[in-house]
Amino acid sequence: MTGGYNEPAFIIDSAELYDPSTGTWVKTSRMKAHRWYHTATLLPNGKVLVAGGGSDGSPPLIAELYDPSAETWTATGSLRAARPYPTGTLLLTGKVLVAGGSSSTNRAELYEPLPPGYNLLSLQSLGTGDVGLSFVGLVGTNYALERTFTLSPSNWVSLVTNPAGPGGSLIFTNTPDPNTNNFWRIRSVP
Repeated sequence: MTGGYNEPAFIIDSAELYDPSTGTWVKTSRMKAHRWYHTATLLPNGKVLVAGGGSDGSPPLIAELYDPSAETWTATGSLRAARPYPTGTLLLTGKVLVAGGSSSTNRAELYEPLPPGYNLLSLQSLGTGDVGLSFVGLVGTNYALERTFTLSPSNWVSLVTNPAGPGGSLIFTNTPDPNTNNFWRIRSVP
């Protein structure tokens, strides 16, 4: 059970788990956003995708994944339109069709889970002029952080290579050149 609306005008970010064998509710970790009138879809990997709904101020575009084994929420891809009251339908392909809602758009959207062992990149300012790029990769695989200015296939420069450690966690740091436009990629390397 996720989110909801509690009088007087308080939108909730909490979640609870129901155990049908004991008939009891137990609190779990809080979502990243306050939500009501959203959709929750159980994925084949056991995680739950929560998307759309209303929030404090404007409806949240970011969707979230709940991992029941770790009892944690992770932000995932953003919706292209705000969608209070949407529907989420798991398709046979593993994608989720998110449609409808009291939004100004009549277009549906597809959520496609990332391959196992991968997660979205996150960019973080380290406060020293450096920028940290972090992601989750496959344990035991080496990944290179590369940069180019032109997007030409021959102009990518490998800046640093790190192996994915326990849990697949990696972080790369680099000082960007403020006078140029940089394009970044992370790829697996031998």
